[in-house]
Amino acid sequence: GNKIQECDQCQKVGKPLTAVQPLQCIQVSEVWELIGIDLTGPLPKTSSGFQYILTATDYFSKWVEAFPLKTKSASELNSDLCKLLQIERSVTAAYHPQINGLDEKTNDNIKRALRKLVNDQQNNWDLYLEPTLFSLRSKVHTTTKYTPFFLMYGREAVFPSEVPAQVPISNIILPDDKRYSDYVQSESEAQHAVKETAQENIAKSQDKQKVAYAKRALKKYKNVVYNVGDQILLLNMRKRGRKGGRLEPDFSGPYTIDDFSGKCVRLKNAEGNTLKSLYSID
Repeated sequence: GNKIQECDQCQKVGKPLTAVQPLQCIQVSEVWELIGIDLTGPLPKTSSGFQYILTATDYFSKWVEAFPLKTKSASELNSDLCKLLQIERSVTAAYHPQINGLDEKTNDNIKRALRKLVNDQQNNWDLYLEPTLFSLRSKVHTTTKYTPFFLMYGREAVFPSEVPAQVPISNIILPDDKRYSDYVQSESEAQHAVKETAQENIAKSQDKQKVAYAKRALKKYKNVVYNVGDQILLLNMRKRGRKGGRLEPDFSGPYTIDDFSGKCVRLKNAEGNTLKSLYSID
């Protein structure tokens, strides 16, 4: 039995021993403090040549921006933009979309909405991207209990059906400086109160997620603790969906844990070279 457990090839084709790690929730307190950027596709090519969608989601307000792209290479603009604006960039683990959960949910919501609107050929989805974004921004989010639009602008979005057909010019009163000042003061106070309530709602939602995650984890996973210097095997994700990959080993390695970054590790190969990507230990 021990000989089989110690066999290198047997380990690489065996069932994975999954480690359960405490759920780490991302803490944010301001709009645009943290933005998640992701790329989804390829989608059916539109008449304008678009195949991908680049999404940017604000982690506090849940406001979503999305841009159709013709090629993946356009996502390199993200790296240049971060460098130009001196944005601290954090890359999530390879082949582990759960770490980028909010962005994955954004992608799913956009694609679900587009499926309802596109034609039979599915090649006109780029025409419905902006209406889809407006819908996402003006819906109450289950976590914050506010619409992203309200948290971003301090007021709700105005729908076309709510705009009066005609407003007589005589009924429009231009505000004076005092009215502007009073308005700014009252809006600032109201927005501060809303922000505090949204933060409380986010914290409550994260606490519920932690409890639910812990219950699932205790049932499903084994409690394994990793340390720097430990040798591990890496799940071979490249074989999935690839022709000729079915008889490849399920794992590659061994690799040595070089460093930790949250729930991710940086690995070194047998030659002592550090791998470029981060990998989740979940």
